[in-house]
Amino acid sequence: MQSKLVPLRIPPGWMVNFNQFTEANPDAFKNDDYEYKWEFNEDILQFDHIKNNRTVDLGWYPEFNPKGKYKIVLINSSDPDWQNPIYKFLSRDINEIIEKIEYVLEEVSNGRI
Repeated sequence: MQSKLVPLRIPPGWMVNFNQFTEANPDAFKNDDYEYKWEFNEDILQFDHIKNNRTVDLGWYPEFNPKGKYKIVLINSSDPDWQNPIYKFLSRDINEIIEKIEYVLEEVSNGRI
């Protein structure tokens, strides 16, 4: 059984490539027995803003590791450099991640980053 998707406020102009960002609790992920451990992978969410040439990507690093963290990166999609993102944020706190994703989506939509 999979957890529910996290509700996000997505401004106009974004294309969802994939979204598997669920309400699985990182604090409950303590070992390999955790029922939702497969939801903590490197490919959780990816959105593109075509007009502003930006890609937002969310993953869990290291993948399937209970000591991992969520990582948000923002890259220039016309010249992708995953090693040097425009923006990067790491946290285990799902609420912080939601807040930062929505912040980045809004800032890109308004042409500020």
